[in-house]
Amino acid sequence: MRGRLYAFYSSRKFPLSIFIIYLAGFFWLVIDLFFNDLDFTPCFFKNITGYACPACGTSRAFYAVFQGQFMESFMYNPLWVVVLFLSVIVLPAMVSDLVFGSEKLRLKIKNFDNYFSKKRFLFYLLGMLIVINWCWNLSKY
Repeated sequence: MRGRLYAFYSSRKFPLSIFIIYLAGFFWLVIDLFFNDLDFTPCFFKNITGYACPACGTSRAFYAVFQGQFMESFMYNPLWVVVLFLSVIVLPAMVSDLVFGSEKLRLKIKNFDNYFSKKRFLFYLLGMLIVINWCWNLSKY
């Protein structure tokens, strides 16, 4: 039985879509780095509600990491480590799938989804971490 994540990822357009989102995020980091006096945030949630989202502070966390300030980066948003891990692992595999037409990442996601669909407590744990991080972000802003 295929899990929900694999069904979502099985579309041929999905890898290209995620790659475009990664590129947009990278360009936002570069633009914000050089034009950091802009009073604009790309966060739709924050623009609409005025409240911080679970990912708020991730850009600042990456800037702090690039400057060697690791403790400060965790103060901005400790989940930047997850984004970095996914970027280092998933992005090259996704580009490889797009360039060479292989399906290695697709099969790894299928295996990942099958394994974790049997261990729901890990999804609940991740959800709790995101909610705790979100509450912490809301308390800072």
